[in-house]
Amino acid sequence: MGKRFALLLLIVLVIIGAVIVYFILPEREPDVFTLVPPWEAEVKEVFWIDNDTILITQFSREGEGDIESRIFKFNPFTEAATEIFRTSGWRLDLSVLDFSLEKDLLAIKEGDQIKVINFSGETVFQIEEAGTNTQALFSPNQEKMAFTTFAEWELPTNLFILDLETQEKQQVTDYEFGQSYKTGGIAWCQENDLYFVEEFAFGTLTIGGQRIFSAQPEREQELFWEVSDKEQIIGFHFLNSEQLLSFFVEWDDDAMETQLFLGHFNVSQDQKKWVVPLDRMGDQELWKEKKTGYPTRVEMVEELILVTEIDEDGKFNMLALNLETGEKENEIEKTGFPRISPDNEWIVFSDFSGDEPLIKVGPLTNYVELR
Repeated sequence: MGKRFALLLLIVLVIIGAVIVYFILPEREPDVFTLVPPWEAEVKEVFWIDNDTILITQFSREGEGDIESRIFKFNPFTEAATEIFRTSGWRLDLSVLDFSLEKDLLAIKEGDQIKVINFSGETVFQIEEAGTNTQALFSPNQEKMAFTTFAEWELPTNLFILDLETQEKQQVTDYEFGQSYKTGGIAWCQENDLYFVEEFAFGTLTIGGQRIFSAQPEREQELFWEVSDKEQIIGFHFLNSEQLLSFFVEWDDDAMETQLFLGHFNVSQDQKKWVVPLDRMGDQELWKEKKTGYPTRVEMVEELILVTEIDEDGKFNMLALNLETGEKENEIEKTGFPRISPDNEWIVFSDFSGDEPLIKVGPLTNYVELR
């Protein structure tokens, strides 16, 4: 009798445990899985906006030049999707420049226009004359948005600041056609001050520059940092008021190629703490095949940086670098363009191991050693 009771109790406990595991515990994929996008079209870009939701931009080519593009809010775990914006036209490019969840706003580039839309897809503010390299960034306090226009080949590019409350637009720089410089990469620091790269406007390599200026409305521009070597900065990210991470290129006259690097700099001491080459092929076209150009976005978790490199074989790999030393702590081959969820739990990335690239989602701890 006692054995029967024990066996019956064990069976009941097993059934209860199974019910808890399958029906009560929250369902999330435990391992890496392939993202099934909401639309049967190519994925262009992915951003996390909260711990269960990503922004995903997709496009479909129709005929020789017609392009249809859509932006979705998408839950990669449940596959619930909401279309935010849709556009189509002859060679009409659509991309997300930045977003503000707090303000319910997206800055997008639609063809030759910069638009600020809300998450319902309604246009809140529109700016003409966007270019190929147009940028837009919301300030850390979400009160302003900086943007560049007209960001195109050898044309003058200037920096503007939009007040999101009043929609007042202020021009910060005043470059004109024929000048040697124009506005390049931009970044906000934690104190909500804006900085920009003064980029070369002409020459064989018209990408990047060697001086960073502060840029506040109605205030004289001040030189923040001038590189002492041959680096040409294309993008940067403030770690604090004195240190930054910089994506930069170097032009090799002998090889006739441009190489991409990531460096950690102490500006106050004019110190180069470390530099890591991210492009060992020196081929900008390889980056363009997968994305819109050189990456200038930094993904950080604790004391690690996640970046993408192209190795000697032209293969994309994802690197986890130590912030202080630049040493490689992990490398995932044939993988790249990572995006980390706000809670540092999940990562979405491109997988190039097969015949066709796939977008995958997985636990962040599968890829980096968190300390």
